Amino acid sequence: MLFSTVSKVLFPIVGIIITGRVGVEAVGLFGIIMTLYTIAELFRDGGLAVTYIAEGKGETAENGLFHGVAIVSGALFALAVIVARQPLEDFFQVAGMANALVWTAAVILLGSIASIPGSTLIREGRFRESGLADVIAAGVGYLVALVLALAGFGILALLVQMIVRGVLYVAFIVRYAGWIRPRFQLIEGLRLFRRSLANLGTNIAYTIYTMGDYAVISKLLGTSSTGAYFVAYNLAIKPFDLVTGPLSRSMFVAMNRAKGDRARQSHLLARTISAVVLFSLPIYVLTAAHAEAIVGILYPDQFAEAGPCLVLLSAYLGVRTLGSPAGSALISSGNARLNVLAWVPAYIIAASGIIYNLEGITLLEIVKWLSIGAVTVYGSNILIAFRVLGIRREDAMRMVNAALTCGVAVVAIIACRFLPVAEWQQLVCAVTLGGLVHVAWIGRVRLSGWARGFSRRGLKELYESL
Repeated sequence: MLFSTVSKVLFPIVGIIITGRVGVEAVGLFGIIMTLYTIAELFRDGGLAVTYIAEGKGETAENGLFHGVAIVSGALFALAVIVARQPLEDFFQVAGMANALVWTAAVILLGSIASIPGSTLIREGRFRESGLADVIAAGVGYLVALVLALAGFGILALLVQMIVRGVLYVAFIVRYAGWIRPRFQLIEGLRLFRRSLANLGTNIAYTIYTMGDYAVISKLLGTSSTGAYFVAYNLAIKPFDLVTGPLSRSMFVAMNRAKGDRARQSHLLARTISAVVLFSLPIYVLTAAHAEAIVGILYPDQFAEAGPCLVLLSAYLGVRTLGSPAGSALISSGNARLNVLAWVPAYIIAASGIIYNLEGITLLEIVKWLSIGAVTVYGSNILIAFRVLGIRREDAMRMVNAALTCGVAVVAIIACRFLPVAEWQQLVCAVTLGGLVHVAWIGRVRLSGWARGFSRRGLKELYESL
């Protein structure tokens, strides 16, 4: 959790400086590049990492087969990106994309080399080493990008950052996990791929929806709107990265160890959602209520379009923080297909809304329909997961109590929005008052003392209770 806190709190501050220096057009191009990279990486992985963690037996020969399939698929998709780079630039009509995709291909190959060794650390619960590798690689990458951005290198600063981070991540992952000797066997590799298809289906539905938005926005509105959306989305996803991501990974490992025990899995899911609610809900209320002030303070005027989008994306990502652990629970419990089916109404809603309003459509209108679709799927994930796993009364009350505990801070944050002062002063008031009230109320309700939430011992007690 410490490494996650460092990388998800400190690094975004540097990222804000970099974004402001390279400009909205470069950020828009980078957003499209990251979309294509994520989709290529999805098919490159093919569900292998999740299958390796959930079903792998830890045998040397099997580990080598996983690693061999990952490397071969990485090389193939890197080659495919290079071959398709000019047609993709022609399709999106964005100058410089073809050259940027060459860098992207290199990052795909690096990711394939690190995939299985990195998953080994996760499977063995070695989150410290995994986090350390990520923090060091990301930290050096951000530092290099900052220097290049300040020197006026534009999009090149972001592309070099990807390469530096990828190389260092491979180096540290291999150092901590050890080198797994790859096995290259066609028939066994194809059998392994079939085992991964269910998890791949879930990842396809998720990735195309959550990353395809950049492609849609770029095609309909251009790179400037894509850059504004990139900024809003990355602000909204920070609580998810900081809280839900690490908790979901820990829960996924714990659930795999409790296979066949649905009561235990349901209990783990309820505890995870309770923790997510307690630490994320006030933050999402803050970003929604004070969105325009946040964007105005952090970014130049050319990113102003991101403010209204952040309001909607706070609801989108807020529900995702709850639904994502539920989706992981469905995969761990052997119900990955239900997770895939939950995406069907989301696609129908989002596509119908965008197509119906296509003439003269705005960025805010696109974000609205994407958010409605996302709330549908992630809300469904929660209901389906507890329907499949069941839920005990005490676990249901645990989640309700977590939500009620946030109530006082939520009221304080919203109240600050109506103060007769400047927006930036409302934001400062909300951050300060909301934070103090939330911690104090947690101490009063859950730790039997107003000041307990501010002490190290109290925080440790809260962590253990969750």
